[in-house]
Amino acid sequence: MTDDDRHEPDDQPICLECIGDLFLRDEVSNTGRSDQCVVCGTTALCWGARQYAECIQPFFQNRFISARPEYTMGEWLSPEGHSALEVIQQMTGCGDDRAAELILKSLREVWFWWPQDGEDDPLDDELCFSPNPRASASSVLWTEIEEELRTRSRYFNPQIEERLREMFAGVDELVAQNGDKVIRRAGPGTDLTRLWRMRIARGWREVCDMLRNPAQKLGPPPSHLASAGRMNPVGISVFYGAADVETCLGEVRAPVGAHGVAAAFEITRELKLLDIAALARVEARNISHFDPEYQRKHERVAFLQRLSSALQVPVLPGEETSGYLPSQMVAEFLGSRNLPRFDGVIYPSIQSGGQGSNAVLFHHASVVEQLSPDKRLELRRPDWYQETFEIIESSQPAIVEQPAEHPIMFDDDVLRVRPDDRIPALCLCAESIVIVDVTAIQYQFIKQRVPWIRHATV
Repeated sequence: MTDDDRHEPDDQPICLECIGDLFLRDEVSNTGRSDQCVVCGTTALCWGARQYAECIQPFFQNRFISARPEYTMGEWLSPEGHSALEVIQQMTGCGDDRAAELILKSLREVWFWWPQDGEDDPLDDELCFSPNPRASASSVLWTEIEEELRTRSRYFNPQIEERLREMFAGVDELVAQNGDKVIRRAGPGTDLTRLWRMRIARGWREVCDMLRNPAQKLGPPPSHLASAGRMNPVGISVFYGAADVETCLGEVRAPVGAHGVAAAFEITRELKLLDIAALARVEARNISHFDPEYQRKHERVAFLQRLSSALQVPVLPGEETSGYLPSQMVAEFLGSRNLPRFDGVIYPSIQSGGQGSNAVLFHHASVVEQLSPDKRLELRRPDWYQETFEIIESSQPAIVEQPAEHPIMFDDDVLRVRPDDRIPALCLCAESIVIVDVTAIQYQFIKQRVPWIRHATV
């Protein structure tokens, strides 16, 4: 680069120290020339602003779409997205506005467009840019999995398993924008030591029944009663819980007048949960546009974001069987096939507007410690004029009933029970049991005005 070139407005030298993207820095390091940076004044390896623009232009053109402000109902509404300058800053990781401004000026020179043919300026200052959905592959893989599970092969599907293995490879190393890792530890010594569960009773008789054995009645259902959920098929028992009792109440959709019995379950050993909220924050723009594996990594992030959405968007009544298939497949993979396997997932509660958190513990980690055989619970009503209860624990031997979760099998007329070798991970917090009487429900909603436009008759 000559002294004359240095003063060209579209070829100002910008050093690699002013660039934050590691892949772009490597390119400058390998092919740049030593010069004095016009931004920071440091003598280092540099590219000219035009060279940066030529490298950025195809990615900018193919991976982003633009939109202009629209005039609606008497006011100008700005579209979602970022300015061209902000996009350049995101792509290059340059922290100084001057570096981005120089690259943008050069980008205007290398971006070919023909105003004489009626084309608009692709980098007009009024435009806002957002990722192009067609280039994001945001739902391609998820749609493929849905189609495969619904119409081709639901069990022992090696193609889906291989794709899931690819999607979750190295997920332990993913970091959200705020620095949080997507793997969350739960249990002793962590910030998540309890999960709440609630059941709705149809009357006080059912309330009493739950209180007589709360660990069993409020815990995960036995296999023969386990219905299909977002993360489990019919017959596979898992533990659905919430971080607080308020979120729990919203999740069970209790009607006014209902009685609910809720309790917290202590997590007694360390569990490894996949944090869906953190995954949702791992956006595609965190992936370098200059990474040769950009497309593959972008596809994975898009798939993980789709998984996050699938756990939060309600499935309409009657569509549970097919609507839950992809997330059930992912849960089975994470809980049994992925190595090291996860113990569950944690995700935002849509019923609380994303303010609360829900968790699902997979089958192997959803075991609740039951009352010791030498203990017995008795339910009493200290005040017969009010619906109040107290549970009395004594050391009298209890009658041990056949656990409903252990199927009875017959072999040569000998009755046998299949042993459960799972290690308990939960213990009922006796002091947390509460009866919740639903007296009112409050909705949060958004009203959108529908304009009525009258045209004059000609």
